[in-house]
Amino acid sequence: MKHLGNKALVYLLCATLLNGLSDYTIAAVACMSAVAAACLGTFFHAPKPFFCLCLAYCAAAPFFPVFSIFLPVFFYDAAGRAMGSKASVACILAAMLLSLHAQPLSTAISLLIFSAISYVLQYNCSKLDELTKQFHRYQDDSSESFLSLRQKNQALIAKQDYEINLATLSERNRIAREIHDNVGHMLTRSILQTGVLEVINKDKALSGPLKDLHATLDSAMTSIRNSVHDLHDEAVNLQFALSHIAKTASINVHLDYDVETDMPKEMKYAFIAIVREAVNNTQKHSDADRIRIIVKEHPALYQLSIEDNGTCPDETGRQPAPDASCGIGLANMEERICALNGNIRFSWEHGFRIFISIMK
Repeated sequence: MKHLGNKALVYLLCATLLNGLSDYTIAAVACMSAVAAACLGTFFHAPKPFFCLCLAYCAAAPFFPVFSIFLPVFFYDAAGRAMGSKASVACILAAMLLSLHAQPLSTAISLLIFSAISYVLQYNCSKLDELTKQFHRYQDDSSESFLSLRQKNQALIAKQDYEINLATLSERNRIAREIHDNVGHMLTRSILQTGVLEVINKDKALSGPLKDLHATLDSAMTSIRNSVHDLHDEAVNLQFALSHIAKTASINVHLDYDVETDMPKEMKYAFIAIVREAVNNTQKHSDADRIRIIVKEHPALYQLSIEDNGTCPDETGRQPAPDASCGIGLANMEERICALNGNIRFSWEHGFRIFISIMK
């Protein structure tokens, strides 16, 4: 649009030189030809068509001097073309020089001035276009760098949160072990000692206090036991536990974990036990070399899928029926899932598969 505005300005400047002409027909033809040629020159990006257009218009300028009045318009297009511009500029200047002798001196000087103005306008507009493209390129690079940095920052924050959570869970486990191994053992010894004192005590005045002391120690032991269990239950990280099972397996295990909320502890224990049992069974009793574990959370339920690429033959070497059992391990899995009011299915098509779904 800027180029069209500049060409329109040069065209109007050139049109002011038409005042005083007696032959209005030729002037009108020259005006229309200049407008048509200027429009075609805008859409002719290839150098050869534009050069042919300039050559056709410039050939008419020496025979019809009024055509030379609009040569600065073509000079604007020719000055802005990197390829073939020299030939077009030379053609326009030659036509202008050949037709200047038929023009008044003021018109000839005006044409030279208008040509210089068109060159300056073209130069400034081209520079502005180049700077605009460069600005957009820098803006795109900056936006891309910003998005990349933001993604890396989010990944770093997520990693830090995961490490902090893992460190917190490890510390809870350490505290639970310390309480269980130290305070718990001392309380157990104190309870046993109090029980012995109750048995060997002959003083009836001490029987009541010893009985109360025994009850207090029992209550403290129960409270510590509950606290240790709570700390341990909260410290169970299902993804970390499943990843540990996958890393320590003797075959290739791929874990796909997509759970956002925290599962109940009973469900965590069930999933860990089932995955461990399934991986051990595959390693011992199957010819599979690959296991895929998928844990997904849906709006209303949790899903666990364990599948391998091996077989699970029965004692006769035949493929078991879909409702068959391969041992006590699968029965234990069923009991665990039924206790959570979930569903479990076993499949032997295209490898062995366990599919579990538990409502939230």
